[in-house]
Amino acid sequence: MTLHHLDGALLKNLVLAGAQNVINNQDFLNKINVFPVPDGDTGSNMSAAFESIAQDILRHPDDIALPDLCHHIAEAALNGSRGNSGAILAQFFQGFLQGVGQHNKIGLEKFAETACIAAKAAHDAISNPVEGTIITVMHDWAKWINEHWDKTASFTELFKQSLEAAKISVAHTPDQLKILSVKHVVDAGAQGFYYFLQGATEFLITQKLPKISIATDIFQKNFESNMINPALDQQTEHLHLAPHATHRNDLDHQYCTECIIHGDNLDIKSVKQKLARWGSSFVIVGGRNKIKIHIHTNAPDKVFRDANAFGELLETKADDMWAQYRANINFYLNKHVALITDSSCNLPQELVVKHNIIMVPLQMIINNQVYLDKVNLSATDFLEKLTDPDNTITTSQPAIADIKVAFNKGFRQSPIVIGIFLSDKLSGTYRSINQIAKQYEEDELYVYDSRNTTGGLGLIVLETAKAIYEGKSVANIKKSILDNIAYTTTFLSFSTLKYAIKGGRVKKTSGFIANFFNLLPVMKIASSGKPEKIGMSFGKNATQRKMIKAAIKYAKSFKDQELIITHVDCLETAQTTQKLLQSKFPQKNIYIVETTPILATHSGPGTLSISVLGKN
Repeated sequence: MTLHHLDGALLKNLVLAGAQNVINNQDFLNKINVFPVPDGDTGSNMSAAFESIAQDILRHPDDIALPDLCHHIAEAALNGSRGNSGAILAQFFQGFLQGVGQHNKIGLEKFAETACIAAKAAHDAISNPVEGTIITVMHDWAKWINEHWDKTASFTELFKQSLEAAKISVAHTPDQLKILSVKHVVDAGAQGFYYFLQGATEFLITQKLPKISIATDIFQKNFESNMINPALDQQTEHLHLAPHATHRNDLDHQYCTECIIHGDNLDIKSVKQKLARWGSSFVIVGGRNKIKIHIHTNAPDKVFRDANAFGELLETKADDMWAQYRANINFYLNKHVALITDSSCNLPQELVVKHNIIMVPLQMIINNQVYLDKVNLSATDFLEKLTDPDNTITTSQPAIADIKVAFNKGFRQSPIVIGIFLSDKLSGTYRSINQIAKQYEEDELYVYDSRNTTGGLGLIVLETAKAIYEGKSVANIKKSILDNIAYTTTFLSFSTLKYAIKGGRVKKTSGFIANFFNLLPVMKIASSGKPEKIGMSFGKNATQRKMIKAAIKYAKSFKDQELIITHVDCLETAQTTQKLLQSKFPQKNIYIVETTPILATHSGPGTLSISVLGKN
């Protein structure tokens, strides 16, 4: 059948066939991903965009009008895009929508014009375009079509011949980008776009649509795509093992950060000028009413703050690329257990990085705006919001999606995953995580209620990380977790009960009486998992002294122990406490960590805690 025009029905089949081909090859794309960062997720990100598109257009009839279909494709690509490559794809389809305009069908000449508009839109979305990537192949493919459309008889011939041009362009990417040449790979995004064109071309030749295997649960699909394929590893190990050992220093920015801004008459240029300064790999896609931002940055909180000034922030995420990189490396280093906790766990960041501890972020809602704990809100900005009486702040357990993402990262790193989480008596986090864990019944996933929080949870997690690092057996690790939970206690003192009352942790009547007499409690969280009052004192200083005395007494009841201090905006007090504890336990390295915002919400500035993990 000779095809001289593109309508909604034909475009729908082309996109579905191309999408399925990308999804089928996503493992290989993940393996050859070395630019802009070697985080091994280009295939997953492109698949996520195409899955979003496919799920949307499958709901519409085959006779859908071409402009309507293009609108649905562009919108679904924008909503489903993830990462650098996903964002570029989204803008390509935004440009395609612009090129089609209101035409219900287009011929070869109009298609050539539309392809050029789409390629240019993808190029213009990037603040610092780099040749030898997906945008190069988009440009070369569109240029070939624009120069040869009048020499081909049909869309089938146009796609067959232009596919060869795209193939040549992909093959030349290492000549344009040094890192690709060094690693002996082509650009993963460019190869992914070629797979899309290849799938579409195959449909035109055979007139047969492949089986569309779009997952109903995109997180499960991404989990499956991120599982290590042994046969594929043998093909690509030489690309990723030794070379990536030098990549860590190349990751100047830690977080792959994305958000969607919704508003009226959004000015893309103004948004770009304001946000691009915060990092690299900046991509902005969308239109006048909705914009999606992608950027690699060390300051996701500042990106979200500035983005919020332009309109309503609908979605935010900040993936730790350093952790993704370490997960890839750790697989090849045969790390036998992956470790997960939640953001209420307080540990020095260097230890989290060293042991590749995966964090599930809890959520804070400030004036109806959702923030991810430890991700998109700095401690300084949080304290300003916390102490502002006009702000309404509540906390929430992690989103189901974030829990699944953490589990999937863990299984990508290791066949065995252990998770240790915030006390069930303090939050619904553990219950939610336990429910999600039931979906992984066929996998080796072990989750534990720490019956603790802040530094106590941190010490339990750290001891587990050390056991994993030392190569201890899983049975030994599991036993030590239970022992550590049983002998870990966190002692707390407060400078005010204002925030505990506001958050509903202390009854208003009791709080009013305590505040009137300046009475403050000394609390502990032990193996029961519940906060227990162990004393009262008049004033902050007396309360702190009583708390420190109780912690020292408990620590001395063990032959060996580990200690950690956490605080909310009282570093000098924490440092004084550290000196005192160091004099009592001179052989110990006692860390000071700032309490995570999710916990500071309920305790307030001036809160001091000492956690002790006893060893018999």
